[in-house]
Amino acid sequence: MFDKNKIKKLLKLTIGERTNHVLYELLSHYLHDYWVFLKPKIRGVEITDVALIFGDTCILFEVKTRNRIGLHANEDWIKSRLKEGIIQINQRFTQLKNGELEQIRNKWRGIIKWSELGIKYYYGMLVLFHESKPYDPRLIAPEAFSSSTIPIQVISLQDLKELLRFANTPLDFVVYYELRREFSKKYKVLVHDERSIYLAILDRLPELIQRLGSKFPKSKNEEYKDFMIEYTKVIMGINDVSEKSYEKIAASFLIDTSLASFVKKADADRTGKRIGSEEHNYYVKYMEAIAELSRERRVLYGNLWLEQATRAVNSQQIEYITAFNPSRNRSYILIAKPTVANNTLEFLSLAQETMRKDNSLSCLVLSGTAFKIIETHKYWLSLIKEKSMDKIEDDKVIDAITIFIENKKPC
Repeated sequence: MFDKNKIKKLLKLTIGERTNHVLYELLSHYLHDYWVFLKPKIRGVEITDVALIFGDTCILFEVKTRNRIGLHANEDWIKSRLKEGIIQINQRFTQLKNGELEQIRNKWRGIIKWSELGIKYYYGMLVLFHESKPYDPRLIAPEAFSSSTIPIQVISLQDLKELLRFANTPLDFVVYYELRREFSKKYKVLVHDERSIYLAILDRLPELIQRLGSKFPKSKNEEYKDFMIEYTKVIMGINDVSEKSYEKIAASFLIDTSLASFVKKADADRTGKRIGSEEHNYYVKYMEAIAELSRERRVLYGNLWLEQATRAVNSQQIEYITAFNPSRNRSYILIAKPTVANNTLEFLSLAQETMRKDNSLSCLVLSGTAFKIIETHKYWLSLIKEKSMDKIEDDKVIDAITIFIENKKPC
């Protein structure tokens, strides 16, 4: 995440600016560069330190840093930063709602018209980089929270870094924010105590999901709780987890690796400015179709893909499986090839046929060489189970190819 060049650049910044950039690097590493924006501006004035924009949701991150590292912050410092940060987030939200921002940009997306993003939900997250004993921010600055127009959550930078190990897809992070917000209506959420908050939320997951208006049956929410507990144990390295659990979770990171392999910057104009293009915007659409998969979905599709890879190695033929998500009206095809030969036209025909069968509006195809799918899975299994720091050889990394089709009406 932080190579030598990035560290050198960070050391040249003020402590406050350094924290902003560290937050940006954390979010872009775990949640992906395409959805994270560093210091977007309106007429040269910063909207926020970092913005996460995914689907119809925008989270405005405001960072407050204590310059005197190593000394505990007193209550006066904490109170003033809470009030200041909440006021700033609300001011920027008002500007955004009033349409003052015409466009937003980063090097991965280029220039995007704000009005085309279709943002419906705005949240604020105040990130504090300081040392102190755990405390309830709502007791320290109650007026600031009660006067806020949008939901505000407060977390330390240290705790956010830990949280991102678990809520490490854009969808899972937004869902966790909503669960944390609902949880905080009845329980204390202490800064510097996120692990306890996270585990308490897991314990009350079905109840919190119902309170958020979930239409899923209670049994489905209980299944999700069981999955999240299993997943959390794997990431924490708790001993009572089965080998099968490790293998399942490791397979989910096949989707993450595929997503990372598609990354490319927006197209540039003659001056070198990253502006994007119609072709690149379409590219971003299928990037989003992959990125929107939750960790639970990535486990499902990752394991289906791994199964096809094992079959392809044994049969020495192309193996594939289809799936359908009714809530998104989207078909999925996971393909494993015994060789690196591409069959894009054949896969395009398969995608269209699958969409007709499912009566779906879109189809995402992920294809890769069977051997590389299996080797990449072995790498992730070693990483999360044994915390191995060995790097995977380049010729063993999954070589994913994707096709994305979207229609305005079912086939």
